[in-house]
Amino acid sequence: MNRILLLFIILALAVSSAFMFDKDGDSSPDVLGGSFMEDVIVVNRDSGKHRWTLNAEKVQIPPDGKSSRLNFVTIDLPEHGMKVESDSGLYDLGNRNLTLTGNIKARTDDYLIRTDSIHLESSTGELSTPDLVVLEGRNFTIQGEGFKANSDKKVTFKNNVKAMFL
Repeated sequence: MNRILLLFIILALAVSSAFMFDKDGDSSPDVLGGSFMEDVIVVNRDSGKHRWTLNAEKVQIPPDGKSSRLNFVTIDLPEHGMKVESDSGLYDLGNRNLTLTGNIKARTDDYLIRTDSIHLESSTGELSTPDLVVLEGRNFTIQGEGFKANSDKKVTFKNNVKAMFL
C-alpha cells in the first residue's frame, strides 16, 4: 500500500511542481475566448533524468489565465513504471492544484487503480476523491468510497471499504 501511495504522491508532486507547456506551432483563439493548444507534450527532467511526461490532446487557457482545462490526459512516470490516463483535467495556475476527472486509470505491471476523479492539493501534497476507488492487483481487489493520501505515505479509504483476496 505504501508503494501505491508513493506513486500517487510522486505523480501529484511532479505535475504540480513544474507544469509548463511545450508546443510547436501557433495557439489559436478558442470559440469562447482565450486560447488553446493541441497535442501538448510536457517532459519533465531533473538533473538530466526523465521524471515524467504529460500528454494532452487539447489544453484550453481562458482569457483570465487562472486555470487550464486539459482534454484526454496521459501522464507517464517511467521511473515508477506507471501510466495515468484521464478524460479531462483542470490545472489552477494560481494555486497549482490539479483535478483529474473522468475515467481515471493508473496502471503499473502489478496493479490498476480506477476512479472518476482525483484532486491534488499542491500546498499539502494531499490527494483526495469522494468517488469510488478500485485498486486491482493480481491476487486482490480493494475498493472504497472516498480516498485520501498524504505526503507522509498515509492512505485512507473512507467508506464502504471492501478487500477481496484470491
